[in-house]
Amino acid sequence: MLVKQVQEAYQAGELYWPADLMVELEKRHPGRTLEWAIECMKALLENAPPVDKEKQLRWLSELSSARANPVVAELRDKSLAIWHEKRDQFHTAISHLYAALFYLAEGDDRQYRTTVLMALRVMGDHPFYHQTSVAIPLALFEQFMAKPG
Repeated sequence: MLVKQVQEAYQAGELYWPADLMVELEKRHPGRTLEWAIECMKALLENAPPVDKEKQLRWLSELSSARANPVVAELRDKSLAIWHEKRDQFHTAISHLYAALFYLAEGDDRQYRTTVLMALRVMGDHPFYHQTSVAIPLALFEQFMAKPG
């Protein structure tokens, strides 16, 4: 039911379409929304690849690894470096994901949630996700909800 409501909100152009999904994921485990958003970004890169897809997949792999032992200063610097390299949807979303881990590591839950939400909104604005009404992120959400704890 929630997934259908979120998809309708997305199709209606609501800016905060992923917010209710975030609430559910974070209830299960703090930081789970970031994991989901990283997987949504990987799926976007696989289905609508940019010229530098391999580099961006490497950044996402490094980000996933950094979750285990985040170094705050490095995350902030990497976020800014990615964003300044090229300001397209791919770079912007990945930059926001790095910033989100930065805020999560700092214990700033409000900024963490806001930044992950911004990354998901940028991804949702991509033509591929528009054409599919964010079917892949919604399917990934259901997979994440099915995972224990």
